[in-house]
Amino acid sequence: MPILGSYSHIHKDLISADAHQNIEDRRAKTARFNISRTLAATLQEQEEYTKENRSVKRSIRAEQRNDLETPATEAER
Repeated sequence: MPILGSYSHIHKDLISADAHQNIEDRRAKTARFNISRTLAATLQEQEEYTKENRSVKRSIRAEQRNDLETPATEAER
């Protein structure tokens, strides 16, 4: 039976501040290749964006995996 009254939700940030900064950098790279005037510049910017996108996704996945594994290992002990 739930207790009535005020209930504080405690949420942990899903991703770190570093990951947020990486996401902002990735958005900036997206804007740069969208405003590039030449095809060569656009392709260069897209290549850089692809590398940044992979690293952002990998770092977020690693953080989420670590956030799940840490409590699980503590619970096993």
